[in-house]
Amino acid sequence: MRARIIGGGVAGLSLAIALQRRADIDGITVYERETSETLPQKLGHGLILMENGVSALEAIDAVDVLAESRALRRTVIQDRNGALLHSEAYSVTRAAIIEGLRAKLEPSTLRLVGDPSLPRGPLGRRSGAGVHRAGRPRQRPRLAPRGRRSSAGGPL
Repeated sequence: MRARIIGGGVAGLSLAIALQRRADIDGITVYERETSETLPQKLGHGLILMENGVSALEAIDAVDVLAESRALRRTVIQDRNGALLHSEAYSVTRAAIIEGLRAKLEPSTLRLVGDPSLPRGPLGRRSGAGVHRAGRPRQRPRLAPRGRRSSAGGPL
């Protein structure tokens, strides 16, 4: 069985590792649109990883990606009524998680679609470039400003 995953972020890499380790699927390819030059610039900033995120990393035997991270000394996250939701969390950079997950992938699983070293296909695009939407760039919907609303749902 083969699997193709679009996106080499935390979710895509975690899925690839889970499929390789837990489902014993060979032939997994993760397509990432960045090039080897632009990828380090796109790794993002810090994350607060809660208990369920740590559990997810444990489930795919990847919790060691948190080795350089620190548990926050005090974290209190409450719902709007003041009930405690979480009390344990880790401060981690997205780059550390991404790099740690990449290191756990089988060799040649990650393909950087924008990389000029990839062979060109019949349309002159790099192999795998068809994973991106052709034509005009997608326009983001314009959202109306959020005004204050009453409990009945109408404007104040």
